[in-house]
Amino acid sequence: MDDLAYCAGQVRSLDSDRYVTALFAPASRRADLLALYAFNLELARSREAVSEPALGRIRLQWWRDAIGECYEGGARRHQVIQPLAAAIERHGLSRHLFERIIDTREVDFDPSPLERLEHLVAYADATSGALNLLALEVLGARDHSHELAAAAVGRSWALTGMIRGLRHLLVTGRSPLPQDLMKKHGLTQAALQSLKHSDALCKTVEEIAVIAMNNMDDMSVGKSGRAAPVLLSAVLARAYLKRLAGTGHDPFDAKNMRPLPYRTWRLMIPAFTGRI
Repeated sequence: MDDLAYCAGQVRSLDSDRYVTALFAPASRRADLLALYAFNLELARSREAVSEPALGRIRLQWWRDAIGECYEGGARRHQVIQPLAAAIERHGLSRHLFERIIDTREVDFDPSPLERLEHLVAYADATSGALNLLALEVLGARDHSHELAAAAVGRSWALTGMIRGLRHLLVTGRSPLPQDLMKKHGLTQAALQSLKHSDALCKTVEEIAVIAMNNMDDMSVGKSGRAAPVLLSAVLARAYLKRLAGTGHDPFDAKNMRPLPYRTWRLMIPAFTGRI
């Protein structure tokens, strides 16, 4: 399997929502977009790939060094690094955005929960938001209005994904719900770790879901134009959040863990009209 096919296969199987949105990118940019998303997957899966935090930080340093080499005229042999290096050169992708994502992923190896809701939103912005800004650069859509919208969608997408994947995150040793929000709604760590439905859990999740939805409702971009493949995730996020609300904001309801049906069809009209 060649490198481009490997990246596409990883995104298709492990990040299928982003894969579907990438299908709406011009054919000449799609492979570079998928290489970028495959890089994000490598970082997102780091926590599960190691047995202890120190090894995870070593893994992140490997990626930090590998990205640095891409900007210094070389690229190590790796099925994601090679196509990513080509994308960096082709589109002049911003090094500081890669570094921001990698640095922020250090949080994944801290066993203690985030203290404040604002820290969770900042994490979402520095990971998924920054990834969306890199994706805009791949698509050649670097104007300010698209950047603001893409960052907002990235934050919302990360918060929505965290809610949908909460059970998995807890099972793998992470506790992503911020302490101040849990305390506000009377949700204890013990109750959270029990993986059982509770009113306190649902109220905590609802507050995060409202922030995710408001991020998208507040964005003003007019026609999405070239940025559509990045901004289309807002359509999916709204649908996931609507379904979540229909279950009383219970993140452990099995419905909320499933991908949406007919995702490509849901995106066709927004993609072709440019109205997202």
